[in-house]
Amino acid sequence: MSDTPRATIIIPTFRHSYTIDLSIESALNQTIEDIEVLVLGDGVDDETRAVVGRYWRHDPRVRFMDLPKGPNHGEEYRNDAVLAARAPVVGYLCDDDLLFPEHVEDMLKLLGSADFAHSLNGYFRPDGTFDPYPADLSDPACLAWHERWGRNGVSLTGAFHTVDAFMRLPERWYVPEPDQMIDHAMWRIFFAQPWLRAATSDRLTTVQLPSHLDGRVAWTPDERRRELEAWAERIAMPGERGVIDATIVTGLGKRAAALEVALGLAEDERDSLRREREALILHAEALAAETGSLRANASRPGLLRRAARRLRRPS
Repeated sequence: MSDTPRATIIIPTFRHSYTIDLSIESALNQTIEDIEVLVLGDGVDDETRAVVGRYWRHDPRVRFMDLPKGPNHGEEYRNDAVLAARAPVVGYLCDDDLLFPEHVEDMLKLLGSADFAHSLNGYFRPDGTFDPYPADLSDPACLAWHERWGRNGVSLTGAFHTVDAFMRLPERWYVPEPDQMIDHAMWRIFFAQPWLRAATSDRLTTVQLPSHLDGRVAWTPDERRRELEAWAERIAMPGERGVIDATIVTGLGKRAAALEVALGLAEDERDSLRREREALILHAEALAAETGSLRANASRPGLLRRAARRLRRPS
């Protein structure tokens, strides 16, 4: 590894001794060899420390920041990791996810003309099917969509940004409120910058197997490891990429079809709301006319007519 590697991959970890070695291996086995893997320990246990030690003691590309347990998930430590990175760009990898061998190469191409980049995003279910998180970060409307809390199409795994862009931010990694997504809190800061150039790859170059979905939260460590091992073997097989891509295309197609149905339902709902609105306008106008003819209250007809005119305005 050179003194200035081309990319740094940050792997935050707490207590995933049974999967982190597979994550580290996938980060090291990139088509771009001149990289740095920075494992960010947030109060790790002895088992995790021992696993990470097998790498940083024997591979100069691996570094280990072994820090005491910080608040929440140690988000603020990520600032220290970015500042400690030797490369001009940094990416992130969860300690129970994997990277395809071409991930760093793909991200570096995008960052040639962007400040922030992300893999085509989504996750795999235990049955091997793929569910996407649709996002196109080159679209300003997509960046604006992420402004609202609860809206996020960008995972930690697969995200890359330049150190220069990070240093320009008015805020950096912080501990969010309990009801706020950790990574989304950081991305909102990036995406709010008027100077930001962002991009999304056309290819999926990560394997995400979320522990909180599809019942995995009840799995044993051995079950989690077996799933990750199977995927590590698949992405290492040259002929398997086409099979995985076919699965991804199927998942994208299903999501597109579901959105088409949802859009149709939304249009029906809009038609219903338009009809309801028109009925309300007619009732308001009729009531205004009736009240005016009765002259029961001199001020009320004008009030109702004004209300009817407001309803007539385009929404």
